[in-house]
Amino acid sequence: MVPRGDVLELIDDIKDAIPGELDDAQDVLDARDSMLHDAKAHADSMVSAATTEADSMLNHARAEADRILSDAKSQADRMVGEARQHSERMVADAREEAMRIAASAKREYEASISRPSPNAID
Repeated sequence: MVPRGDVLELIDDIKDAIPGELDDAQDVLDARDSMLHDAKAHADSMVSAATTEADSMLNHARAEADRILSDAKSQADRMVGEARQHSERMVADAREEAMRIAASAKREYEASISRPSPNAID
């Protein structure tokens, strides 16, 4: 058997040693918590910066798409206007040509009925 005094002395030694080790353990936990806090703050900062950059890129892309769409619409409107003018000129030219042909045909017809026929019997 171990003498009671020796056991009590060992218990006192353990009690004396434990507070130092507990302090060391607490220091390790505090350091871990600080590192986790710093890592989270850094991660949050990176996410915020990435979100800001993504929003900026998205806004730029939307503005560029709007500009391209506006340019395309303007060009399409201009082309439609030019095509309309061209078709109106073609229709006007065709009407003038039809009127010239009709007038020429009418003159020839009138000239042909006013001339005596070479086969006509007097």
